[in-house]
Amino acid sequence: MKGDLLLFLISIVLPRVHGMVNLTCVSCPLGNTKCGANCTDLGIACATLEEVNTLGGSVSPNGSYQGCIDQQHCRPLAFTLTTAPGRHVQSNMACCSTDMCNEELNLSVPPVGTLENGVFCPACESYNQKQCEIKSHIACTGTEEKCIILAGESIASANQSFAIKGCATKNACSLLQNDLVPFGGKIYKLTVNATCTDRGVLSMISSPGIIFSSLAGVLLVQNLS
Repeated sequence: MKGDLLLFLISIVLPRVHGMVNLTCVSCPLGNTKCGANCTDLGIACATLEEVNTLGGSVSPNGSYQGCIDQQHCRPLAFTLTTAPGRHVQSNMACCSTDMCNEELNLSVPPVGTLENGVFCPACESYNQKQCEIKSHIACTGTEEKCIILAGESIASANQSFAIKGCATKNACSLLQNDLVPFGGKIYKLTVNATCTDRGVLSMISSPGIIFSSLAGVLLVQNLS
């Protein structure tokens, strides 16, 4: 009898010692106003992800996604990324660890800058493919000073994937495998860590027009002197 009681107490206390608490979280699909409660499990946290997505040229059905996430992937993160002028993702995620706590998480997305910052990045988007072919280079704006590569699968279906390249804020570079990312009106889980590079002036080599303008400026200065 004492042994059974000891095992019962261990089953209650041990998960809490290791930070694993049985939670119930608000569950609300992206763009859906009808929310329920699910994800009751050990080792999870409640999450809210707020997003604005203009990759289609206009604001897609967006807003808040609410659900559960593994505690090890529970990392507050706000970022923006751009694949072309007017095509952006703005995202902000936070999580908490008490029953239904994500119902009270009110987030706002970071803004996208408008002034070019001198960085140029290869850019492309691909739906239902794990890679995308670079078709253009874009001038980055605001605080999007990194060139980023992301790829993932829809949390609703492993058969739906995406790949993206473009400009991003530095925070986006910390995205890891299994982190949640909004894209095209859906929520995806990254299949690999984000890859970021610094470009900038060197990328101008890919644009003859920029090179010509730069050379013309140099020649003009030399003639004036």
